[in-house]
Parts: sequence; structure tokens; C-alpha cells
Amino acid sequence: MWGLFAGALMGLGDLLAFLSFGLEMRWAGRRVMTEVMILFMVTYGVLGYAIGKLMEARAQARSDAQTIAA
Repeated sequence: MWGLFAGALMGLGDLLAFLSFGLEMRWAGRRVMTEVMILFMVTYGVLGYAIGKLMEARAQARSDAQTIAA
């Protein structure tokens, strides 16, 4: 779960960076900053969750390999 949290924080960091640089996102004349930032947070969160799960699975596989070798 920490990966999900870290990913969401990365999306929030992007939002803060965009706001501090004064960037605007428009599509067909409509502001879409909120939608894009939500998309960033969700995708970073999912990616962080997947990476975290893979790291946990790798640690479990190492533990299992040590048990089998013993």
C-alpha cells in the first residue's frame, strides 16, 4: 500500500510544481488542470502499487528460495 501512497504524493508534487510555474492546461478553451492532475495521481498511484507488490513478491521469492535451499 505504501506504493499507492507514494504514487499519489508524486501526482500531488506534479500539481504543486505546475502551480508554482504558473502553467495552465486547456483543451478546446476549457481548463483541464484538475482532470489531468487527477489522472496523474491515479496513474502514479496504480504504478506505485504495482511496483510495491512486485517488490514484496520478489522478497517472498527470495525467502522461499532460501527455505528450499536449506
